Amino acid sequence: MEHTKLPISDYVNDTKTVIDQIPRLLAAMEYIALQDSTAAGSFELACQFSRVRQILETRTVVDEDPWIQLTGVSLKALRHMESGAKSKKTAMPSLREVRAMSRGDAGKALKNLAGKGKHTLNVDRVLDSVYALPLITVDSVELSQRVEKTTGTTTGKLSFGLTITRVNHRQNKHHSGPMILALVLGTPQHRILLAHQTIGVGHNGTVKKSIDLTFDWKTANADGGESGGAVILRLLLEDVRGLDSELAVPLR
Repeated sequence: MEHTKLPISDYVNDTKTVIDQIPRLLAAMEYIALQDSTAAGSFELACQFSRVRQILETRTVVDEDPWIQLTGVSLKALRHMESGAKSKKTAMPSLREVRAMSRGDAGKALKNLAGKGKHTLNVDRVLDSVYALPLITVDSVELSQRVEKTTGTTTGKLSFGLTITRVNHRQNKHHSGPMILALVLGTPQHRILLAHQTIGVGHNGTVKKSIDLTFDWKTANADGGESGGAVILRLLLEDVRGLDSELAVPLR
């Protein structure tokens, strides 16, 4: 994962064998974990499986800046950008913030940080890589509940719209394939998992999806926190780091 040179070829082959088995192991562990969703911390645990997949897919380590995933961003160029932000007394923009900008505004922001010199960015190339990533927005959020007549239990339903926008460039093959988006719903106090769903993210264009997540209303209310309570919705792209988002939805 750290691109370390291994001393002998046997280590290379063994490492590849282990890495090839990790997706199956993760899937089995996740299946078991999702069966015990009432346990405290199960919400965070469910999210961790997606984050481990992000690390595996991007071949990066946890403490690396997500910018390093992109075509055209070397470690030296990234340090140059960070120095530029520091010298201008401004915050280094996150990958998610730049992806939400128009291409013109994003280009100006990157050129302002990159400055001049041998470690400067090929901004157009970097932006091609940025806009090959999905932009995911949530709208029309509605929360409802109904009582099951046969059992008397109350089921909650979180309904919302997803808009997924993606522009692929022929010259950019990095992050150009289909992706998986995990939708994870949990409680804010003991971080109990309420619902989990994955959907596919296609190659190109703008797609709108309507999502319904059902959950146990009693559990959500009991662990919803103060001021009427809330549930937490996380959107985790399993193929790229730095684009995760979180939304708190009031129960009342």
